[in-house]
Amino acid sequence: MFYKDIFLVYQLKHDNATRDYRFESYDNLKKKKLTINKANYEYIYMAPRTNDATLENIFTQLNTKRPVDFTGHSLSVSDIVVFRRDGNDSAFYIDNFDVVFVPEFLMGRYKYYSIQRPVDIGTFPKMDSGPVSVVKYGKRTPVENMAFEAWGYVSYDEPLNHEQIGAYELQSAHDNPDNTLTPRHQFESQTQFVGEWEKYLSVPEENRVTR
Repeated sequence: MFYKDIFLVYQLKHDNATRDYRFESYDNLKKKKLTINKANYEYIYMAPRTNDATLENIFTQLNTKRPVDFTGHSLSVSDIVVFRRDGNDSAFYIDNFDVVFVPEFLMGRYKYYSIQRPVDIGTFPKMDSGPVSVVKYGKRTPVENMAFEAWGYVSYDEPLNHEQIGAYELQSAHDNPDNTLTPRHQFESQTQFVGEWEKYLSVPEENRVTR
């Protein structure tokens, strides 16, 4: 099942490499000169964003009314929430009384558009590195600043080779593999959702990322 709007939760792996990261505020990480690295995290949970999936409800859902398939700890500082809206991903770090936009969490991800057929089983290669995400648009949609149209995309933590790209008639994203900034239109598509989060946490106006 493919969902257009979803949220995903990532939590730090339980090993010695993440000891200095666990439950630390974003400012403390910067003071320690530590960076957000996806390799330190493991995917925990995904759910569609339905009409009643406000941030307050997500907190309640994961902290007091835990779904049976949610195997992580209660949503806490140092967790990462990835919002996917209209096929775009934005990552946010759960801080003490805020959320911090962390596009670096998605660095190194290789994105490939399906330009000839709808995204479905058999339309992209399966390998050890993924895909880590599969997004289906539902219809051919202009992408890459209207450069071409695609049915959706798949992304991997490692690049596909030319033979794989050609065999499945995929188109590599323009900014593979080291996009460090989320495009403005992509970030703006998240502001309403994140704004609810900040309102729920009573974040002062001057400190809100949605400013």
